[in-house]
Amino acid sequence: DVIELPLQTPDDIAALRVVVRAARERGKVVGAGTLVSLEHVRQAAHAGAEFTVSPGFDLEVVRASSAAGMPSLPGVATPRPVHLSLTAGPTRLQAFPPSVPGPAWTP
Repeated sequence: DVIELPLQTPDDIAALRVVVRAARERGKVVGAGTLVSLEHVRQAAHAGAEFTVSPGFDLEVVRASSAAGMPSLPGVATPRPVHLSLTAGPTRLQAFPPSVPGPAWTP
């Protein structure tokens, strides 16, 4: 029900528009991933993304996403970015990189 499409090339932005349109017709939610700049956030919002995902915590990306009406899911692996992310407003986080979490992982 939820899709994340990474934006890494100009073709990905066009693909995001198509996926967003198709997903909305099916009641699905589409977000843009791997966002590391304000330009990425602008492109994602313009393409119709409903949330953003980043590989790390970047306050500008979080704030720009929020200002554009898109929840931000920053990647976190240690306590400090978890704390910074939560105080900046996101309510969801992603463990990143995915190889970090395991049974002993406690941010």
